[in-house]
Amino acid sequence: MTSGFLLMYTYERNREKGIADSPWIYTKKRIARLYPLYLFCFVFNFAIYSRLLYPTVQEKFEILLESIYELFGLQMVGLNQEIYFNSVAWYVSALLIVGYFIYYMVLNHKKFYVQFVCPLSVILIYSFYYRIYTGMEMWGNSIGFWQHDALLRAFAGMNMGILSYQLCNKISRINFTKAVRYALDIAEIACFLFIIIYTAVVHNTDNDYAMLIFMALGVALAFGHRECNIIFNNKVINYLSGLTYALYLNHAIMLSFFKRVAPELNAAAAVGFFAILFIMAIGSDFIVKKCILICKNVIKPKLIAKE
Repeated sequence: MTSGFLLMYTYERNREKGIADSPWIYTKKRIARLYPLYLFCFVFNFAIYSRLLYPTVQEKFEILLESIYELFGLQMVGLNQEIYFNSVAWYVSALLIVGYFIYYMVLNHKKFYVQFVCPLSVILIYSFYYRIYTGMEMWGNSIGFWQHDALLRAFAGMNMGILSYQLCNKISRINFTKAVRYALDIAEIACFLFIIIYTAVVHNTDNDYAMLIFMALGVALAFGHRECNIIFNNKVINYLSGLTYALYLNHAIMLSFFKRVAPELNAAAAVGFFAILFIMAIGSDFIVKKCILICKNVIKPKLIAKE
């Protein structure tokens, strides 16, 4: 949902600046931003799992060939890959693929897409999966390319984000009183707290789909105004927000590890899980940024000099 919201934000910002990125350029920029950490986490997961499950060099090579789509960020192209070394990375793959087509439609047919395709796709896709699945935990099944759980889920989620962006725009244009702005801050916090508490207590049920409404409203309020900047916009929050992608890509292997060492969930296991996960996220984010910096400052100038 946030990805769809930011897609529209990027499009509108570029349009105001007179920049007309093609869908390919937009997608290439997203790949440049997302793929380095994606690749690092894939290599890390592959190194761990291949050592445990595929002891010989030949087995490692064969399984790497079977994972070639995941390696290049194309898990969800409808080719029914059976083995995933970093299973949660499916969403990155789905967002990149779907994002290309959405950006093309927004760039060329914005009014039709935003006013007709977005709401219709959200209603039809979520209604379809509401009837088939108990909750929203679907991503690995496909019938060919187009009826692919991951792609349809990403398509509906990003379009929900676009609708949230439209609501955000309306909110930001209204000159609210200070009391109302504080009330909106409280409503934003209430939306996210309700989602967190509800999904912690009751998850993977039909009601998961209702949570989308609270999420869309919370995202719209979060970007649409801000009265309590001291709470929401500070160095700690900004730093943590920069780690969310690394936390997401690292959490699958940590879940596998903790299911082995602490099969019963308790407070100590939860604290240990998040502590180690944060360390992994900070470490992987630091390493990837350093590698990118080295490529920019050392390797690239040398290649240019040789030319």
